Amino acid sequence: MSYMAVSRRWASYLRAKTGVSPEKETVLAYAADIIIINLLNLAAILLIGFLLGILPATIAILATLFLFRHTAGGAHSDSPWRCAIITISSTTLMSVGAVSFSEYSQTGIDIISFLALLTGFTALVTLAPVDNPAAPVVSPLRRKKLKRYALVVFLLAAAITLILRDSVWEHAQVVRASLALSLLWVSFMLTGPGHRLLHWIDRTFILRKGGEKNEGFG
Repeated sequence: MSYMAVSRRWASYLRAKTGVSPEKETVLAYAADIIIINLLNLAAILLIGFLLGILPATIAILATLFLFRHTAGGAHSDSPWRCAIITISSTTLMSVGAVSFSEYSQTGIDIISFLALLTGFTALVTLAPVDNPAAPVVSPLRRKKLKRYALVVFLLAAAITLILRDSVWEHAQVVRASLALSLLWVSFMLTGPGHRLLHWIDRTFILRKGGEKNEGFG
């Protein structure tokens, strides 16, 4: 189902030019929706991060969430619009939190990072990949590959956390805190409570009827 007039017009134009079926026109319209919503989502998150002076944390969190979303999976909202709102809200809150945590002593950040890495590793090993009912991962081979990729992303995050520990870069501790909070959020989204939270949000804040998978961050 398409939500925006611009998506329907674009799909209708392509159908007129290529002669695709009405069913494919609907798919094209929805694909356009997803692209537009994700671009608006990304622009809004970066703009908020810039205006609040938390852009380094925002970028680090966005990159981490994106990589884990496409490897480990996790809970999804039924609506692309709700997914965008959840992503904007959670990313901004985590960015603010990361900046606040970065003011702690190095020992404090070490503790937060250790707990996040331990939680993240446990969640990835035991739960990932967590698929979406609209697009289940049925191939055992693909599931193994996704888990392997998720663990590679985890090792990358762990390596960056260790490398930045003694770095003199002004944003080093902010990025470390950002990675820690991102890992905690990703871990939560892999669990049953994370799925129940998004299900509750979907049932409580109904903006549009959805059901299709949104390949964004949320």
